[in-house]
Parts: sequence; structure tokens; C-alpha cells
Amino acid sequence: MSAALVRAAQRGDTMAMNDLLRELTPYLGRICGPRLLAVPVGTVKSRLARARLSFRNAWQS
Repeated sequence: MSAALVRAAQRGDTMAMNDLLRELTPYLGRICGPRLLAVPVGTVKSRLARARLSFRNAWQS
């Protein structure tokens, strides 16, 4: 993740924000994954998708 990508996302560049979220998704999985071991895989993926959407919505507001 580059500083230029973060700055572009902060300026409102939608493509940069999408790229940034795509880069952060594996980290979210590593953070959330151990806490969700007993949860079905589809549910984990759904929760990660909701987390990404929440980040995007918070960023845009």
C-alpha cells in the first residue's frame, strides 16, 4: 500500500478507494478470521464484504 494511493483515496478518488479496500481485505480476514472460526465460510465472507462496504460508506460521508 503506497502513500500516494492513500492520498488519492483521501481526495475522493473512487478507483483509489476501491484499490485500497482490495488491499486491506486480506488484513481484515486475518483480524476477523480467528474470531469467526465456528462461523460458516459464507457468513465470514459476507461479514468481510459488509466491513468493506462500511469502510467505503464511512469514507464517502
